[in-house]
Amino acid sequence: MLYKSRSSADVQRGSCALKWFWKSGASTKPADSVLVSTLLEEIRRDGTPPTHRKKISPEDIRRFADWEPDSLKDRRIKTLLALLFAACLRPAEGINLRRDAVEFTSSHMVVSTVKDKTQARVDKSRARTGH
Repeated sequence: MLYKSRSSADVQRGSCALKWFWKSGASTKPADSVLVSTLLEEIRRDGTPPTHRKKISPEDIRRFADWEPDSLKDRRIKTLLALLFAACLRPAEGINLRRDAVEFTSSHMVVSTVKDKTQARVDKSRARTGH
């Protein structure tokens, strides 16, 4: 601010802002200030509580594997769920899969997914099942 304008009003305004900041409880560690702690309290109060989902049990997996689908729709659902589980895919990734994204070989299959925000930093766009 000082380098933009050298008027006395700007210097006075900056000086007052710094005085107010230090009087408001600022310490040498900015994270310890009253302002930051008040802000964090408010965020914790207004934030949504974490959701804890029930983990899948080995018994659930056995029941799923033993399930014999009757209709074509049920077979598709079972195939998609098995693929999601085997490739560690999220439901949205499974829904967005195309037929050309799945490659079959003699020993395994390769599933290619479209990159999303989570995968932007790390390239994990291919999941491999089998050996």
